[in-house]
Amino acid sequence: FFILGALKLYITPVFMAANAVLLLLIAVQAKKLVPIAVPDIGWLKNSPLIIKGVFAVFVAFAVLNFIAAAAPPTSADALLHHLTAPKIYLSEHSIVNIPSLQLMTEAPMSVNMIYLYGLKLLNGKLAQTIAWYLSFLAALAVFMITAKITTKQSAVVAATIFATLPIFSVFNVRPYVDVPLAFFVLLATHFLLQWLERNETKHAVLTGLFIGMAVSAKNTGLLTGAAFAITIAVMFLRAPADKRGRL
Repeated sequence: FFILGALKLYITPVFMAANAVLLLLIAVQAKKLVPIAVPDIGWLKNSPLIIKGVFAVFVAFAVLNFIAAAAPPTSADALLHHLTAPKIYLSEHSIVNIPSLQLMTEAPMSVNMIYLYGLKLLNGKLAQTIAWYLSFLAALAVFMITAKITTKQSAVVAATIFATLPIFSVFNVRPYVDVPLAFFVLLATHFLLQWLERNETKHAVLTGLFIGMAVSAKNTGLLTGAAFAITIAVMFLRAPADKRGRL
């Protein structure tokens, strides 16, 4: 979206073409995406009743938060910053200097560019719903990482604790950048663990991609990038000499 803005291409035909490409990619990858979009929860049948109850709480919070996110945006931070700048960019068909928002717009804005897409397709409600969706995916990422380390039952508890945190409930129904930042960090962590386990280049690339998304989401994301850089450097230094070339 940044490249389109730099080229002054925030126009309807370009967004329609982008939608067509996106739908085509989804259609081509449908068989791979279905298991991700509709995960297998058959293991819940043999889980203890308390785990089923915890899962029900997770679903209930997800539904309630979705209903809240579908309402018009009302938070001051969203209206004065996260959605205002994208609206101005759309009205000008490009990324322009906004003197009244200069301090804010000079900060990383990768997540706000995602909200720009929602504003262009529909309105602030869709942008806010996108924020909820990214937050929901963050909770699923907690489940995914925890399940890999422990068990799926423990992962349900971890994801539910994450999804029911008061600060999460406040932020995930507003078009903010904090929970999406956490989502990118979680994905980077997941693919870093995959890279350690399987030593495949694609996992290294995905780790770098989501570290980049985290860094470009918010100023504090720079600290995340530094932490991952130190972690990867330590991994490299601690690896046996014969394996360093594969990292």
